[in-house]
Amino acid sequence: MDTPSPLPVVTSNTVLESESPTIPPEQKVQTEYTAALDINVKERKILGVEKIQCMNSTDATFSEIYMNVFLNAFSAYSPQNPVSQEASRKVYRYGEDYGYMTIGEVFANSEEAEYELNDTVLKIILPQELRPGENVEIKLDFEGYIPMINARTGSNGIDMWCGNLLPTLAVYDKNGWHTDPYYSLGDPFYTRSANFSVSITTPIEYVVVGTGTSTYSERLEKKTTTFAAKLVRDFAFAISSRYKSKSITTSTGVDIDLYTFSEPRNYDEILSVAEKSMDYFGEMVGAYPYPQLVLVEAGLPYYNGMEYPEVIFLDSDFLNEASDYTPVAHEIGHQWFYNIIGSNQISNAWMDEGMTMFMQEGIFKSDAEIDETARAEYEALKESIEEISPSWLDASLAVYSRWSDYYNVQYMRGKLMFYALKKKIGEEKFNAFIKDYYQKYSFKIASPQDLMETAENAAGLSLEGFFGEWMSSQALPPL
Repeated sequence: MDTPSPLPVVTSNTVLESESPTIPPEQKVQTEYTAALDINVKERKILGVEKIQCMNSTDATFSEIYMNVFLNAFSAYSPQNPVSQEASRKVYRYGEDYGYMTIGEVFANSEEAEYELNDTVLKIILPQELRPGENVEIKLDFEGYIPMINARTGSNGIDMWCGNLLPTLAVYDKNGWHTDPYYSLGDPFYTRSANFSVSITTPIEYVVVGTGTSTYSERLEKKTTTFAAKLVRDFAFAISSRYKSKSITTSTGVDIDLYTFSEPRNYDEILSVAEKSMDYFGEMVGAYPYPQLVLVEAGLPYYNGMEYPEVIFLDSDFLNEASDYTPVAHEIGHQWFYNIIGSNQISNAWMDEGMTMFMQEGIFKSDAEIDETARAEYEALKESIEEISPSWLDASLAVYSRWSDYYNVQYMRGKLMFYALKKKIGEEKFNAFIKDYYQKYSFKIASPQDLMETAENAAGLSLEGFFGEWMSSQALPPL
C-alpha cells in the first residue's frame, strides 16, 4: 500500500527462463481456486460459486479449516472498524453504506459440511479429517454486496473495484491458523501463493480487468470474462462501462495497461513511470514472472494506490490531481515485495513496506541524492520516534491507532534500516543479498529470520547486533 498524500510527519510477455525466479521442486502449487461470479451491476450484488482444491502440506491433522471473508469487514455489524477515523470522511464520501458476504451451502469432497461465519472468519468443519499429504476440495456459494464507498472494495455508483473479495484460505503455520481482524491501518492480509481461475459475468457493455490473462465470450446481452493466474496471493478485479485505456510494453515484453473512467491529464507520464519502475525492479531484484500489469482507477480512502497481484488500484483523486507519480513506483515494487516474496504483513509490515520504500529510491535519485534524503529523513524521524510507542519494527498492526505512527515506524524506520544495511555491507553485497532473497523466497513466505540470514550470507559476517538495534530498540541506531 502506498503512502497517503500529503506525506505525514517525515518528508518526503516473455521472460527468459534463466532470469525467472526459481521454483524449487517442493514449491508445487498446493492450492487452486476456481470461481464463477455473476454481477448485478445496478444492485451491486455478486452471486458466486467457488471451489478450492488444497493439499495439507503440514504435519498436522485437521478436523476444521479456516478461510478469510474480508468483505464482511465492511458490514454494519463488524466488531472491528476497518476504517480509521482520519479516513472516514473520504471512505463514506457518498454517505454511509455497508457491504456484506453471506455463505450458502458448503461441501468438502462432495459431502455437506457444517460451518460458522463470524465476521471475516469462516470455519468449515470437515466431515472427514484431513491428514498430512491428503487433499480436500471445498465448494461453497455466496452472495456479496459491494458498498458505495472508497475502499479496497467499493464503488462510486457506476464503476466497481474489488480487492480481497473472494474467500481465501487462511495461512496455517507454526503459530496455528492466522485469522486476524481487518485492521484499519496497514494491509491486514497474509496469504499463500495459489492458482486462480475466475469467470465474471456482467452486462455486455462492461469491461472487466483483473489478475491474470483474460478471455471473454458474449451471449444474450451478457459477457463472461475469464481470468487465469498462476502463483499469485490473491485475485482482484474492477469493472466499468466507461473505461478508457492506454498501453505500453516494456523492453522485456510485459504489457502495462492503464484503465480509467475519468480523464487524467498525464496518461503518458503515468505509463512512463510504470515502465521505468518495472525495468528497475526487474534488473535490481529479478525478472517479473507474469506477462502483464494492469493499473486501474478506483476510489481509495487516503492512500494513492493499493497493490494486488498483476493489478494496482490507483485513487481517482490522485490520478486527476497529482503532479508527482512516484507513488506508482511504490505499488509496482510491491509486485516483488509481498506478491512474489511473501511475508506476514500483519506482524512484519517493514518487510514489504520498508523494503519497497528503500528500493524505489534508486529509480529517480542518484546515490548522492539518496544519501542526502536519508540524512534528512533520519534527523526528522529521530526527533519524533520517542513520541511513538511502540517505535520498534517487530510490532503488529494491532498496536497502531494513528497512520503517522505506523508510517514512521514500518515505512520510514524500515527504509532507513535497509539504507544503513547497504552502507554497512557495501553496494555489491547488498545487491547480491536482494537477488538471493528473491531466488530463495519467490512464491513462498519469508520470515524476518529468513531475510536476516540471507543478508548475513551475502555479507559474510554476523548482522545480529545490527538487526537487533534496528528491530527492537526504542531509539534509532546511528545511521
